[in-house]
Amino acid sequence: GATPSTLGATPSTLGATPSAVAPSPGPDDPHAAATAATSATPAAEGRMVVATGGFTSFRPGRFRLGDYRPPGPLKDWLQALPTADPKGRFSDRQIQDLLQKWKGKCPQVRGMASPQDVLAGIEAVYEKEGRGEVPAKVKADVLALPIQAVDDDTVLALLAYSLELHTQDRDPKDAAKHLPCKYQIYGEFNRVCRAWAHAEEEGPLREEWELFKPLVYHLNAAITALPPVSAVLYRGGGYGVEAHDYPLGETGAWGGAISASGDRHQAVAFVAKDGLKAVTQGCYFILLSNKARPMFHISDFPEEIEYLHPLEAELEVCGVLPASILQMLTLSVNIVTLKLAKESLPLDLHLDALDGMSFIYDDFLGSYIPPSVKAHPDAVELLDIQEETAAFVQDPARKVLLFAAPAGAGKTSYALFMAKRTRFLNRLWLFVSLPSVLEPFAKDSLVRHVMKTFGFEAEQLAQLRSRPLVLILDSLDEVQIEDEPTQSWWNANGFDG
Repeated sequence: GATPSTLGATPSTLGATPSAVAPSPGPDDPHAAATAATSATPAAEGRMVVATGGFTSFRPGRFRLGDYRPPGPLKDWLQALPTADPKGRFSDRQIQDLLQKWKGKCPQVRGMASPQDVLAGIEAVYEKEGRGEVPAKVKADVLALPIQAVDDDTVLALLAYSLELHTQDRDPKDAAKHLPCKYQIYGEFNRVCRAWAHAEEEGPLREEWELFKPLVYHLNAAITALPPVSAVLYRGGGYGVEAHDYPLGETGAWGGAISASGDRHQAVAFVAKDGLKAVTQGCYFILLSNKARPMFHISDFPEEIEYLHPLEAELEVCGVLPASILQMLTLSVNIVTLKLAKESLPLDLHLDALDGMSFIYDDFLGSYIPPSVKAHPDAVELLDIQEETAAFVQDPARKVLLFAAPAGAGKTSYALFMAKRTRFLNRLWLFVSLPSVLEPFAKDSLVRHVMKTFGFEAEQLAQLRSRPLVLILDSLDEVQIEDEPTQSWWNANGFDG
């Protein structure tokens, strides 16, 4: 609004907890997360790097092998690979190095009696590389790791997929290390699987697919042998993706085993080592899954906190950060939330994903100064906005909190400051940009928007309605009102029922 900063209750009853309403600089596209650069530059091929190319054109049926069984164990396939590969990408020595590594890894895996053993290995890596303390969330995830016996074949399949192959040549920058091979099994495997997953015609890819098909079988068997857990995971890439390739509600995948990290710092490193503010283009994906398979206790890189999903697994787009927020934060990174398709996930997993994304506000809020407010335009006394909000939330007799001020006064900044903490003052806080809501005053419009934007289904919505909730409704002044509303948003969306 064009009035001085105002704090107070309005006649409508938005619910048992307040809602902060404030304009933002411009309207949002509900299906887009803008990026300053539209050109995509592929990054180095990696397991946890987001692939360029298709997503919605994924063909999961191509990875359902049916009655297919490879002619022999994976060890035999690996030993035959240098000869069987018409492109000559792998040498006998490289394969023997991998198998030797496998022989040493198997007793290590069998000797892991508890999650504390896994954590000790990760802490050793952090100490060796001077990383400091292992993040608290990583520690918690590792200590919750279900340890169960895996056979040697499972270990070999996971190593074949994840191990870095090296030449005999020394790294000129570090004489203690060998240079990596030009071709990595995981890199070539992912390249073939991603092409196979999206190609309209199978013919040109048939030879490459048949070469790697035994590894598809053995890797899928290994992944499904690992215990499934619920987790919020992260992937990243230092190149832009087109927002229209990830429309809300659509399903798809990149192809290959879906690999992601439980440590967001791993994904951020793929986007930018110097922080998100320094990025000119990039993509950051948050994955919600109740069937993530932790393999970092087997990996040669346990500090990556890597989880896998079978090759036929599909993801559903359940959230795209509004363009206006990215513009306000001056970020040139697309941020998309995905969940495992056809799965009903607990509400708290969605909330954990929102918490996991909150770090994007850190730089912006580092210089944030809370605005002062008045109880009404003619008041003299200045009030502390955070104290007023806390008092309002904790007073069940007050229903709505309205912030009104000219553009640039800090309303949306304050809304983001509050939304950064998904769980605060014993409430759940959800940010909604009203211009992105289809028919915002229609019955159940906010419910439909929240369900679609956050990926909620009926079960999660029921959980949401049963818990104390704050809806932060931004940009009220940008919403076109054709007919005067006859009831509050809270009642129109059934939150009291």
